[in-house]
Amino acid sequence: MYFKSANVTGLKFEPWSAESIINTSVVEIKNSKLYDNQKPAKGGLRDPMLGITSRRGHCECCQQNWFKCPGHFGHLHLATPMYHAGWVQHVTKILKAHCLHCYTPHKQKKKKCDACLQEHKLVQKHDVWFIQINKKPLLPCEALKLLEKIQLNNTAAHAILTVLPIPPNCVRPSPTMGGDEIRGEDDLTRTLLRIVRMNNTVKKHLVSQTPQKITNILKKLQEVINVYIYRARNSSSRSKINSKTTCIGDRLRHKTGRLRGTLMGKRCNFTARGVVGPDSRMGMHEVGIPQYVADTLTITENIHKFNIDKWQDDINKKSNAIKFIVRADGKRLDLRYNKPQLQIGWKVERKLQNGDIGLFNRQPSLHKMSIMAHYVKILPGKTFRLNLSCTTPYNADCKYPFLSPFLIIRVYKQTSKR
Repeated sequence: MYFKSANVTGLKFEPWSAESIINTSVVEIKNSKLYDNQKPAKGGLRDPMLGITSRRGHCECCQQNWFKCPGHFGHLHLATPMYHAGWVQHVTKILKAHCLHCYTPHKQKKKKCDACLQEHKLVQKHDVWFIQINKKPLLPCEALKLLEKIQLNNTAAHAILTVLPIPPNCVRPSPTMGGDEIRGEDDLTRTLLRIVRMNNTVKKHLVSQTPQKITNILKKLQEVINVYIYRARNSSSRSKINSKTTCIGDRLRHKTGRLRGTLMGKRCNFTARGVVGPDSRMGMHEVGIPQYVADTLTITENIHKFNIDKWQDDINKKSNAIKFIVRADGKRLDLRYNKPQLQIGWKVERKLQNGDIGLFNRQPSLHKMSIMAHYVKILPGKTFRLNLSCTTPYNADCKYPFLSPFLIIRVYKQTSKR
């Protein structure tokens, strides 16, 4: 459904319901094998319907290539409900706020329920099963029945997993070589494979037994699901799973996670950073750049009829100033192994040179003078150099240059700086 205009009044996060997971899914995962006759198995964790990760071919679901296919979710029906490590506190809070005899809301300070006059059950944390009632572990299937009896307008019952969403192949890609996938699996795929196999085992036991009689097997399945979703919330200290195995929480949290490391744009191309030091011989309009940084950073020059002969001569003479050639189709050519014939519309990536203009920045950028343009002057050494008269707007302390804050030099289009 599409809206031409709408007023957003708020944003609310809720557990993903089983119905929504199934509606979003394109394939149900049943097969515990990854490959069948050297090809991804149908109904397995590498099913082609989940998206394409190889640079060759097209996705079987959306018929798009590797660049345009966003990936597609699958789903796994769990043999028995399981706790979601990220929503356990939400479930505990709801159970504590209701009488577990008549399922009406109550105040936690009172010992007896005002409706049924019975004493409230004690809801506490448990080492393995997260929740215990009157010092008896509460299995996920029992917690789901309690939540369904509590009459709430929220989606509390969705906090218990009955259907596990399977992320697309592009979230957990196999290693590639030359654009083709090679045998080898991501940590998430290996953990999901354990979940699928253990889930099939639990299904076989539940044919003749109840969940209360196979708690040892359910503990192992719950432990693997915890490690897959959020390892830090895994309550079992005697886990035999490799501690270096990453989980979904690790992909999102910390400095290198998707939010801080990717979406917030903290890491940029054409940048370098290092310690700043004073140099009275530098002009106020100049910044000293180490030779190593100048050899690493590149500036992109567009090829047109006025400069194509000049750059072609540099390529024929094997000039060290040029590092890469970018063709019109986007393919990069390394001049250490190629000697192409330039065409108009291509691009040349050359090394940084004296007289180039770059932006010099010191964080925190509190005002517009925290980032200014300077002419580049390449110098020996490993630190950036700056005239002492320019340190005030940057608030850079050069008394101890090796303890000074980091600075970033960013190369932009030269015309905009001039």
